[in-house]
Amino acid sequence: MRFMNISSVLLLTFLTACASKEPVPLSGEELAAANMDANGCNRTAGLNWCTSTNQCESPWELSREEEFQATPEGFDQYCQNPVK
Repeated sequence: MRFMNISSVLLLTFLTACASKEPVPLSGEELAAANMDANGCNRTAGLNWCTSTNQCESPWELSREEEFQATPEGFDQYCQNPVK
């Protein structure tokens, strides 16, 4: 019985200590900045930097328009992006 009481207290202490605080909501500007890469491309929206066009591009749309293989390697080759 005593073991169960100690176990219960330890479990309650552990669960209380692990309880997270309420998350702080981010502003729209903070959310947008969190999704941008170094070139300002919104990675969450599927946009990647293309050196040859000098702008953010959707790889799958660009591959369809320019008829290159729709792979990360095909995109980087078409865009002449530096090797990562």
